Amino acid sequence: MFPGVQGGPLMHVIAAKRFVSHEALQPAFRDYQQQITSNAKALAASLEAQGIPYCIREEPTIHLMLVDLRSKGLNGKQAQETLGSCRNYRE
Repeated sequence: MFPGVQGGPLMHVIAAKRFVSHEALQPAFRDYQQQITSNAKALAASLEAQGIPYCIREEPTIHLMLVDLRSKGLNGKQAQETLGSCRNYRE
């Protein structure tokens, strides 16, 4: 047996699932989810307006999206470093 496959139920995992399930049933969580979706749609529209397409043609329904930066001459490493420098700017 490989580690992690054998053994009984882990009580901290069961407790975490219970806690998360309870949080997801709260009205405030639904509002939070709707705000995240609204923000993702606004970000996608802003990127499109600047000529930066996101790769999935439907409106985003979650906070993650794949953005095509080839038209801007950026590769993944350059984009990562640029985003990293923005994070450091706020600190």
